[in-house]
Amino acid sequence: MKRTVVISSVAGLVLVVAGYFVFFAGSAKKYDFRLDRVSRGDINVTVTATGTINAVVSVDVGTQVSGIISNLYADFNSVVKEGQVIARIDTTFLWQSVKDADAALDRAKAQAADSKRTLDREKALLAKELDSQMNYDAALTSYESNSAALKQARAALDRARINLAYATITAPINGVVINRAVNVGQTVAASFLFPHALHDCQRSLRRCRS
Repeated sequence: MKRTVVISSVAGLVLVVAGYFVFFAGSAKKYDFRLDRVSRGDINVTVTATGTINAVVSVDVGTQVSGIISNLYADFNSVVKEGQVIARIDTTFLWQSVKDADAALDRAKAQAADSKRTLDREKALLAKELDSQMNYDAALTSYESNSAALKQARAALDRARINLAYATITAPINGVVINRAVNVGQTVAASFLFPHALHDCQRSLRRCRS
């Protein structure tokens, strides 16, 4: 009788242990850990897809002055930054235009100063009743005309300097050059040098070169 009780107790204990492993121990999750030193680095994310990559922004880059292309600093697939010089036009004639405009400004200043002195003399003589109103009016008209010519000469000099600055073509945005329509030594009119040339990839999922 005692032997039967012992055997039954042992069998019951075995069943309890077996049930624990089946229902509880088997359902426990395993976690794998990888240890590493703390370091800095780049995180690369690769997007795998089929289709056409379109740039966020496309910009036509051109020149506002005519001349001969003297230097090219960008070509197909060149990565450029905003403000980076990508081409230059020969400035020989543009510099000459600045010199001509500067000389014309000096001449206009001299004429305006001379007409101002004449006007002052006519005004003093008229106040003393030593000259006629007609001569004074003529001096005033000459002074006003020369003053306007002086303003035109200054504007012409500013325009010549602006044209000289336009001889340096810079990238308007960050991007990649995808087309080039000119070569060094080619004479161009004011037109697009890099039609649809810059693709802004800063906000795209993938680089334009990939």
